[in-house]
Amino acid sequence: MSLSLVLAAAWTVAVVASAPCAVEHSGRMILLAYVAAGIPLLGYMTYQNGPVAGLLGFAVGAVILGHPLLRLRGPLQWLRRRLRHREEPEH
Repeated sequence: MSLSLVLAAAWTVAVVASAPCAVEHSGRMILLAYVAAGIPLLGYMTYQNGPVAGLLGFAVGAVILGHPLLRLRGPLQWLRRRLRHREEPEH
């Protein structure tokens, strides 16, 4: 097993193990730390093992960090409504 896969497994265990802490502490700071470590790790994993492993790693990361990604749905809908009202011609 390559070093990048071992590091990715350790990252996954660390994220899952500290999930209860993220609720008690500043969840945004912890999420930022996970993303800041996960993106370079994903690139390294893709470089060492190929694009299929990179896509699988991205999918695993998206599932693990999926709950914060779902929170973006609200602000994106708000922005879409604002842009839609802006484009409508005034009578």
